[in-house]
Amino acid sequence: MKTMQHQLQGYLHDWDGSMQSLEASYQEIRQELAALRQKINAAIDKLETATAVDMDNLRAKLKESLKRDKDQCISVRAHLAHLSDTIKEIHMMNKEQSFIAYEKCKQQLRQAEMFVKETSSNKEYSMAYIARCDIEHYLSTLTSLGTIVRANEVIQLGLESYHSLILGNELGYNVTSGICQVSTGEILISDSKKKFVKLLDKSFTIVQNIHMWGYPTDICHIADCEVACPVIDKDNEKKQRVQFLTVEDGRMSKGREFELDHPSHSKAYRHGDLYITSGTALYLYDLNGTQMKKLYEDTSSEGTLRGILLKLKT
Repeated sequence: MKTMQHQLQGYLHDWDGSMQSLEASYQEIRQELAALRQKINAAIDKLETATAVDMDNLRAKLKESLKRDKDQCISVRAHLAHLSDTIKEIHMMNKEQSFIAYEKCKQQLRQAEMFVKETSSNKEYSMAYIARCDIEHYLSTLTSLGTIVRANEVIQLGLESYHSLILGNELGYNVTSGICQVSTGEILISDSKKKFVKLLDKSFTIVQNIHMWGYPTDICHIADCEVACPVIDKDNEKKQRVQFLTVEDGRMSKGREFELDHPSHSKAYRHGDLYITSGTALYLYDLNGTQMKKLYEDTSSEGTLRGILLKLKT
């Protein structure tokens, strides 16, 4: 009886702790959602500001063009008025003066006709706005800002299956150095043995291999259908790069890339930042390849920092 009471008392104690943990995690998620909303608002504000700058620049350009046309019109009109006065006195001129006045009159009339023709063909000076409908469409496809799950929940393996990573008459064995999935469901696997990145469809069938110039050491998801893959040259330590790949219509293609001044073993992506390990250090990069800073370093031995795992916090 006492043992059972003791166990029940322990349960009540654990229950209080669990309730506090639940409420704390709830408030933490609310803060994360608010922070994410602020980042989204900031990104939209940035886009709006850039569009407003483009609009102001175009308005200034069109206003300058209108002013130039007005000034030219005034000038042409003044010259014609002067010639009109000259023509009224042409009977008082000799034959040579009359010819010169006549030629000047013809020249000014041609200039006036050319000006009227050019300006009449370009009367539209208003502006039009062509909206980015893909932004609104993408937001409309989302059902939430993320998935709320139970933390530390035990995952049980209900079913396992085996799939071949060999395409066609490909020989030899593979060394899988990284794996990730894009938003359309396809899976990408980096093979550091054969210098391949493999594309698997939703049925886990390999549909494409892309050969890399070096050894792909990892692969991570960046955007909807874009991934980043660190590639190293074991024979040239200075030749290290990050290769971006995109998946579209079930096919994979290489995109932009940037160079590194250190080895690259593993990488992770979060909120526009790339975290790359060199074997002894952790670096922070932006998506343009600019090294922001060195976050951590341990040079006590080689390979002290290879893998990386980011905690999902805003």
